[in-house]
Formats: sequence, structure tokens, C-alpha cells
Amino acid sequence: FELGLIFLPVLTTKTKLRMGAGLAARFMDLSVRSGKGWVTQQASSPGTALRLGFERRLSHQISVGPDLAYRSSLNGETFDKSAWDASFRLN
Repeated sequence: FELGLIFLPVLTTKTKLRMGAGLAARFMDLSVRSGKGWVTQQASSPGTALRLGFERRLSHQISVGPDLAYRSSLNGETFDKSAWDASFRLN
């Protein structure tokens, strides 16, 4: 899950910049097959999340735009490290 604040400054009449930051948590199950069978590890790690993107209004109720997000773990003892995510948003 992720809890964040999003700031939407207006660039033009139909375009907004999307900037955000927040806290996130990941819950992971990792299963590895070994000579003795399956070995399962579980981990959870808190982290930070940063987001940057644009939002273009198509109509009064519909907007679209790309987002780029970076997530980083606050706990160095798990196998969760950092990740970049790109998405295309439809609101």
C-alpha cells in the first residue's frame, strides 16, 4: 500500500504537473526451488515513494497523462531494494 500527497500545479488551462511523495509498504513472498523442495521467505518493508507526471484534461470529467514513480526501501535487511515504475493514468 502507499500513502502520499499529490501536488497539482497548473501549467496551462488543460495541463497540470503531478508531483507527489509519500510512504509505502511492500509485503512479499519469495519461493525458491532447491534440492530439498521449495523454500519460502516472507518479508515486509516500509519505504518512500516519489512521483512525477503530467495530467491533460480531455473533458470536464476525464484526464490522462504519464507518471514516473520511484520507490525505495527504508529497511536494508530485506531483499526489497528500489524500483522505478512508469504508468499511463486515466482519471
